[in-house]
Amino acid sequence: MSHIIDKPTDKSELIGLIDEAWIIKGSGTLQSNGNVIFEVDMGRTIGTNGEDTIIIITKGFSNEIVTAYPKTI
Repeated sequence: MSHIIDKPTDKSELIGLIDEAWIIKGSGTLQSNGNVIFEVDMGRTIGTNGEDTIIIITKGFSNEIVTAYPKTI
């Protein structure tokens, strides 16, 4: 499955969107592999398929992001 964030038009906008999600992320859920998943409702459409949530996965409870992508929850 491929997700493309639709709203940002360049890399800096994409990073800004992830930064915005990071600020409001709340507490995450520890996964069995030691990574932590955060599901962040952005309150608006951010993806090409109507996604309104950003998933951020980090290494443990650090600020090292493994991946981030849009999803509809």
